[in-house]
Amino acid sequence: TRRAYLNGRMDLTQAEAVHQIITARSELELEAGRKNISGEISRLVSMFRSAMIHLKAETEAEIDFADEDLTFEQLPERRRRVEDLLRRIQALLERAHETERLRSGVQIALVGIPNAGKSSLLNYILGWDRALVSSTAGTTRDYLSEEIQLGGVPVRLVDTAGLRETEDEIEKQGVLRSRRAIEESEIILHIVDSGAEPYTFPDFPEQCRVIHVFNKCDIRDGSALYRDRLPDSIALNISCVTGEGIDYLRDVITEQVLGSENTPDPILLEDRQRYHFHQIRNALEKLLELWSTKAPAEICALELDRAIEHTGMISGRIDNEEILGRIFSVFCIGK
Repeated sequence: TRRAYLNGRMDLTQAEAVHQIITARSELELEAGRKNISGEISRLVSMFRSAMIHLKAETEAEIDFADEDLTFEQLPERRRRVEDLLRRIQALLERAHETERLRSGVQIALVGIPNAGKSSLLNYILGWDRALVSSTAGTTRDYLSEEIQLGGVPVRLVDTAGLRETEDEIEKQGVLRSRRAIEESEIILHIVDSGAEPYTFPDFPEQCRVIHVFNKCDIRDGSALYRDRLPDSIALNISCVTGEGIDYLRDVITEQVLGSENTPDPILLEDRQRYHFHQIRNALEKLLELWSTKAPAEICALELDRAIEHTGMISGRIDNEEILGRIFSVFCIGK
């Protein structure tokens, strides 16, 4: 891959994409790696670079031919073009941030009182018996976790110990660990036993999205007892015995994982690439600030030079052997 880069067969972003594909652990990462190896980042960088070179040419011409009777692009129009560039770069960084969030995996906690069916639901979603299931309350003393993919995104399901007051020291420790796992989760599946008497729901962390899942709907519609206190919440019925509602639950979870659009447009940026995009954004923001203070065109041109230089660093205008060695060292495989 390094030889291909040095011989001009691929640029640096495409070479780095080879490593992204090799190490991909989800469909999301694989799709993003394929886009990058086909040149998505290269095309974006080339587009940004072309726009900035055009701005630089206008600025340089204004400096070199200030005494000539020539018409140059007006400053408001140039500002508009730079602001448009900034919006596109910011959108790219936000896409990359969202992809990174999904890439690292979304944690979902299965929460509820003992014997509500948390472990049964975990096993049903996984498709195999990961958790021990028993009619005896408090079987799960510690949390269990397994990773699956939903919508191509890695998801970690955490089966927590039943939330209740207990004098059993081991179970008490399990409940404390479960509460920590809940705090670290993005989504909570609150499993409610439809066959049990109504109870007061626990308080969940504000940052968590909660899906209330009424299990054992083959016995009765448990959600009917709680609908008045769940006007704006997601609530649905399932049965871990018959499988009713579980496919729909998977769809709801997937929608919550991916977001409302349900069609993420992933883009993976290496730390090195992200750094240079931030530097480009900083240079363009500084350029707008200089124009606002009516700074000399020569000073403004320096910020454009800095932004253009960083676009080159992204695609591979690098001569430093130490930097190249660090980038390609990830491909080394021990014997």
